[in-house]
Amino acid sequence: MHKEDIESIGILKRRQETIYQDSDVMIIEDDSGWIKVGSSEKLNPSMFLTGSVVALLGQINQNGIFEAEDYTFASYPKQEKQIEGVDMG
Repeated sequence: MHKEDIESIGILKRRQETIYQDSDVMIIEDDSGWIKVGSSEKLNPSMFLTGSVVALLGQINQNGIFEAEDYTFASYPKQEKQIEGVDMG
């Protein structure tokens, strides 16, 4: 099938510039449940993907929304430089 044929039957739609919408919200979850995270200049939901492993620093406000002051992503520990001829195991 040619592109023109697909467009004529409405299968192709206008490509979106982003997959994020202003109405999107960020939710964090742990063993105790989940909570909505407030948006701020430092923490915007468009910066994250579903399933991101992240640590947030902040507190829950009067409306039950977690206001994050800072965040960090999970990462690997810094590798120590291996010395030639030394077994690190």
